[in-house]
Parts: sequence; C-alpha cells; structure tokens
Amino acid sequence: MIAENSSSIVGSSLLERNGSFGILITDDVLYIGDSDNDRTVIIHCESAVNISIIGYDPNLLNSLHDLIVLKSSLYVVDTSNGRVLQMPLDGSNLTNVTCAINL
Repeated sequence: MIAENSSSIVGSSLLERNGSFGILITDDVLYIGDSDNDRTVIIHCESAVNISIIGYDPNLLNSLHDLIVLKSSLYVVDTSNGRVLQMPLDGSNLTNVTCAINL
C-alpha cells in the first residue's frame, strides 16, 4: 500500500508520497508522480518488493507535474526546472527532451 500523507508532515519514505501529480499503469508497472518529494515512484505490480525511485534531488526533478509512458520511454514534466525529461523504461539515461517550435 502506498499512502498519501494528509497531515502537515511530509511523507517521504519509500511507501509514502506527498502531492501526487500523475499516475498511470502500463504493462503491470505503476508510475506515480510524487511532486512535493521531487521524485517518480515506479512499482512493479507483481512484486511489491521491486520499487524504484527517480529523483530526490531538485536538480534531477523539481515539482514534477505529470508523466506519461509512450512507446518504450517514460516522459516526466519537470515544472520548476522548465523541462521535459525522457527515460527508457529500463531505467537508463534520463535525458532532456528538446524540440524546435516556431510560434
């Protein structure tokens, strides 16, 4: 069970979250955008022991706003750092997504 902390104490342990923005399940993997803890929690639904964390460092993620899985990558909207990050689903090489847009 993953608990949202409703008190004024920030829930930042492995199984607590604080300020969730974005949740999705794909291929038996649960992705939770844990905004106030500056991290993404990844839980393999068939094995509650297999839990991964991306973040904890404001330079890595800062005020995560949303996430999506597209093809073979996880995309995270990193609001306070003003960027979108892409990570292959195998957990390797978190990179910035860049694109050219003329408005």
